[in-house]
Amino acid sequence: MKVLHVIFSCNRLQYLTKTLDSLKNLDYGNHEVTRLIVDDYPRTRNDFIFDLFAKTHKTLLWLNKENLGLSVTWSNFFNWLKTQDYDYVLHQEDDVVLTRKIHIDDLIEVLESNDKMASVVLQRQAWYFHEEPCKIETGDLPFGNFYYGKNTKTFPIIFSLYRKSITEYPFQEYWGFNINEGMIMVYLDHFHQMFSAQLKGPNGKNLIEHIGEESTGKRILEGEPNWEQFAHMDPNQVYSSRNGKLIEN
Repeated sequence: MKVLHVIFSCNRLQYLTKTLDSLKNLDYGNHEVTRLIVDDYPRTRNDFIFDLFAKTHKTLLWLNKENLGLSVTWSNFFNWLKTQDYDYVLHQEDDVVLTRKIHIDDLIEVLESNDKMASVVLQRQAWYFHEEPCKIETGDLPFGNFYYGKNTKTFPIIFSLYRKSITEYPFQEYWGFNINEGMIMVYLDHFHQMFSAQLKGPNGKNLIEHIGEESTGKRILEGEPNWEQFAHMDPNQVYSSRNGKLIEN
């Protein structure tokens, strides 16, 4: 199978380097895999460093010339992906490390076990103040050495596998906006009764560790859904990714 492994980046090298090093724990099996880094924060970016990543980690580069924001970058990526010849997309953020060996064949097996499963998302540790430690929840389903819960609220890309065919759904046409993880899943749930599987280890523990304490760059455009949540953020400043508060220099 042809797999595109894409990392959405915002030039946070302190996290991206650890993320790339962590991929030694990812087993691609016998699949034909293409790596791609999409970076959306050119203001402080050193393109030569990304060229080095391209050589050392055998990845293609998509370097935005301006900070477009996550919603625009995601929409542009999906529109481009429609024209590409891949079977699956392994989509992740730039601040995630694997806590154990992950075999992409396992993720594909979980995904293909249910045609209503839109994606398989590796469970991260508790991050926000209201979250509890990972465990096997009532309603979680066993699958081989894993458990998974059904998520019908968001289509997370923190570390997820989905079929390339998911891009064929008319998300932008229906909503009239650039896309985000909530809009994608609301559409899939409402019209096709689909869900994302939150995949946990055999003891209900997380499979990835989120390490990105700091956040920067544009998220969504003014007027798009949830704009009010990010309206206070200056894309040229650094904020806590846990509570959205400004981190003083």
